[in-house]
Amino acid sequence: MSKAIELLGLMQAEAIVLTEPSDIAYMTGSNAEGILLLTAGGGRFFTDGRYAQEAAAQLRSYEVVGVEGDIVMKVRTMLEGYSSIGCSSRMAHGEYLRLLEGLRANIVSIDDAMAAQRAVKSSRELSYMAKAAEINDIVLDGIEGLIYDTMTELELKGAIEHAAYSAGAEGMAFDTIVAFGENT
Repeated sequence: MSKAIELLGLMQAEAIVLTEPSDIAYMTGSNAEGILLLTAGGGRFFTDGRYAQEAAAQLRSYEVVGVEGDIVMKVRTMLEGYSSIGCSSRMAHGEYLRLLEGLRANIVSIDDAMAAQRAVKSSRELSYMAKAAEINDIVLDGIEGLIYDTMTELELKGAIEHAAYSAGAEGMAFDTIVAFGENT
C-alpha cells in the first residue's frame, strides 16, 4: 500500500484508478483481475464476485469488493464527488469513457509519476531480477548442447522454454523468438 500512498502524493490526486493488469500487479503484487481504486482512505479492489474470495487472500492490504454485474459502472459510482482523478494513458479507451466521461473532475495522467516510481526497484524486485538472470544463464549455458542439425526453429523455441521452466521460471516475459537458416 505504500506505493499507492506515494503515488497519490506525487499526483496530488484525490483518487487513482488502475485497470491495466501490469499496473495493478505493480501496486499490489497480485495478478488478480479487476479495477484498483486508490484514495487517501485506502485501496479498494473491484472484481467479479466469483473471484472475490481468491482476490481477498492475495490482496490483504486492500478492501476487496466482489461485484455482481458491471464492475466498471460500480467503480464509476465510487468516483463521483472526487475533484481530481489520476489514470494511466494505457487504460482502454472504452473503459476510460465509461469510467470517467462526464464526471466533474480534473483527469490527470499518472504515467510519468508511475514510471519514476517503477524506476526505483524494491529489494523484492531486485531479487526477482537476480533470479531471472540466473535462469537465463542456466538456459544459455545449456542450450548449445541441445541444438542438432535438423532442428527446427519451433523445436529450439520449445527447448529454450522447457529449459527455462526446468530452471525455475514461472513464465516467459516475452514471446521466445528463434530465427536461423538461409532466410535469416
